[in-house]
Amino acid sequence: MQSICHGQSISGESKDQHRPWQVGVVFSGGWPPNYTMANTHVPVSAKVQLQMYSFGLEMGRSIGEAREKGILRGQMALRAEVIPAWIARYPPQNVAIRYGDGSRTDAAWKGQNFFGSSITPLLLRWNFESKASSTFVPWIQMGAGVLWTNHKFPMTLWAAPASTFNFTPQVGAGMSVLQHSKRSIEVGVKVVHISNAGLGDSNPGINQALMGSIGYSWWWK
Repeated sequence: MQSICHGQSISGESKDQHRPWQVGVVFSGGWPPNYTMANTHVPVSAKVQLQMYSFGLEMGRSIGEAREKGILRGQMALRAEVIPAWIARYPPQNVAIRYGDGSRTDAAWKGQNFFGSSITPLLLRWNFESKASSTFVPWIQMGAGVLWTNHKFPMTLWAAPASTFNFTPQVGAGMSVLQHSKRSIEVGVKVVHISNAGLGDSNPGINQALMGSIGYSWWWK
């Protein structure tokens, strides 16, 4: 997370005026593009709609020295997210189930919701902050977390259920829009991979879910 101190240099005597601590709220929503549900034991698959939403807290702290020159000018931040409210929604839909011999079966699904919680204890973010008075600070980040759901997730086609416990490695990018030296609007997008790493009865997983987010943060020393 960026050090925020309007009107001051990033380096030198202004270092002790940085506000490296950050806490905020964040809402995310998205879907896995072109999501195909498959059976891990027989050649059968179906393209389905899946929506995912979450609301929680993010927190962190700037670490190390700020880089003052070059295209990577900025600073590293160590962050974490705690998501007490996580929802995956398979809406009511008509699904074409395709088999390995080329045949298909059309089925009407009533839909199903999954509820859970997630924690991402390790997110490494690089803030591209050209100067401490910047209003717009782009960033990139990567990390990994875990997800618990009230039912085994994701859904499968006539196979052993998946798992209530999944891992969530992810990469993302975004922008901090500074509203004040102690507040910012956070917008971002990330790609999340969901997998139980073989710990469940089966591991259908979700290769990539595209998630957009918006949040609001407070900063202090």
